[in-house]
Amino acid sequence: MINFFVHVSTFLCIGMMIVVMRRTFHSPVRTAFLIALGCGVLWDVSTVLELDYRLITGNTCMLFINICYIAICLVPVAILYMGNIILHPEWRLKPAHAVFLVIPFASIIMVFTNPQHQLFFVNFSLNSSEAVYGAYFYFHSLYSYACVAVGIVFMYTAAIRNSGFFSMQSLFIILGILAMLVPNLLYSFGLVQNLPFSINAAATSVTILCFAFAFLKYRFITSLPITLKQVVDLISDGYLVVDRHLCILSYNRALLNLLPQPAHITLSENLRTFVERYFLDTPYDLFVELQAQSVAQRGTASMESSIGEKTCINVEITPVMQHNTQIGSIILFKDITQSKMLIEVLNSHNQDLEAKVEERTIELHIAKEKAEESDRLKSAFLANVSHEIRTPLNGITGFLFLLSSDNLSPKLRKEYINIINGCSAQLVKLIDDIVDLSKIEAKQMTINPVPVKMNDLMKELWMFYDKYMKINNKNNVELILDESEFIDHCVALVDPVRLRQVLNSLIDNAIKFTEKGFIRFGYRQTNQDQLEFEVKDTGIGLSPELHEVIFERFRQTELTNSRFYRGTGIGLYIARNLVQMMGGDMRVESTEGNGASFYFTILYLPVKLD
Repeated sequence: MINFFVHVSTFLCIGMMIVVMRRTFHSPVRTAFLIALGCGVLWDVSTVLELDYRLITGNTCMLFINICYIAICLVPVAILYMGNIILHPEWRLKPAHAVFLVIPFASIIMVFTNPQHQLFFVNFSLNSSEAVYGAYFYFHSLYSYACVAVGIVFMYTAAIRNSGFFSMQSLFIILGILAMLVPNLLYSFGLVQNLPFSINAAATSVTILCFAFAFLKYRFITSLPITLKQVVDLISDGYLVVDRHLCILSYNRALLNLLPQPAHITLSENLRTFVERYFLDTPYDLFVELQAQSVAQRGTASMESSIGEKTCINVEITPVMQHNTQIGSIILFKDITQSKMLIEVLNSHNQDLEAKVEERTIELHIAKEKAEESDRLKSAFLANVSHEIRTPLNGITGFLFLLSSDNLSPKLRKEYINIINGCSAQLVKLIDDIVDLSKIEAKQMTINPVPVKMNDLMKELWMFYDKYMKINNKNNVELILDESEFIDHCVALVDPVRLRQVLNSLIDNAIKFTEKGFIRFGYRQTNQDQLEFEVKDTGIGLSPELHEVIFERFRQTELTNSRFYRGTGIGLYIARNLVQMMGGDMRVESTEGNGASFYFTILYLPVKLD
């Protein structure tokens, strides 16, 4: 009969473990439940092995009994752990909690080493009346029963907190533990003797059946209790419950998260203490007034305040009434810091938007003024161009008429022909500039680089302009070719036509605006892949505000002396664009009355000629 109950208990316990592992997912309460069942399996299996060994050999095997005591020592701690998990589902094990296992493991060691000290039991028999226990056995029993008692209290508390369906889970688990605990107490103190079956084995079977009923009927593990506090703790807003004397009765976790850390609220403390501790800008009297207002209107009254220095909150107080009498209040604290910040951001965004609209309006106004200015400059340019075209045309037509005279001497005829050639060249250059301008505006201008002997190109320019200045009676101006920094045998891949055009434009301007002194030009290598050209004169110079203006198209027409010096105002604009197309840029250094120095760079790609 004893063997039958022990085997039944073993199979039930093993079967229960298999069902739980196959039908549930991982969770703390599942872990606690499986630990308790595992200890029960170890207890039953070791008992079965010991009983079967005694039945076969007629002797008692202390090894199996000692293994059984491993489970006996661990079961109370497993029950305590399971009770705590049922009461506090969010509770988690920490390394410090291992201290509760010190006494059980010490008891296990004492059991296995008992022959040396006999502190656990002096004499042992399966018949309790013949067992003589040592002092440590009673200490161990006291600790074990205390763990079981605390575990039962935890489960009972959970059953009270959770009504109906969920309370039955805890009650059936308690019933199963009591079904095992009571017979064990009777057996340990020798109150049950000469029974034809093992009362502990039978009790274990009843315990497993209670556990199975809680698991299968009331979905223990898979459907955990949901307490009101758990629900409230999930609310993102903080709340405080006070009685009619404004003493704190309850609060939730969200309120602690709102408060400056480390936050602390003591139940039963007065609301004044709480307010004065955490609210810096709102005196306690405002809370009292808000409380009175909510009671007077039998509804929620609210205000804005702040906790600490950074958290802005909305405080709502709602009275709790019973039979037209206020018995307390619920104070809700809603964090509106993000909302306030969002409003500030939106206001700032609106201000930025208004500023951008105003800025855009100004830009449109400036663009309109620039468009009007561009139209004016174009009109001035066309008027100037028409003048520049008419001047050489008049010279050509006038001197052609004079050439038709039969009384001209050979000397006058030659002079007239030279004048006609000069006017023709001037007209061709003007037309070329207009064509280049249109190509640049249409982005159709191209650069055709070929190997060029740079030193020869510069000498040719000097020879041409030296002769040109002598012909035009520029004897007070010295033309200098600065060869001091020339590169020996320099052959570069450039567009010679466009490079000449840029240099011609700068030297022409220097000649035009210089009455005495010198004009010096040359080039040098500034770095590995760049050549810098310079054209310096001692002419009338430029004021600083005109340093960028002169590179804009049509701007020459704005100069007060434009008629005196003539020109269309597009030469430097074309020159700078050509330089940029050759991989460089152009700048000027000048002060009014002290001459000007024009610098421009181009990409230097050296070429070796065979």
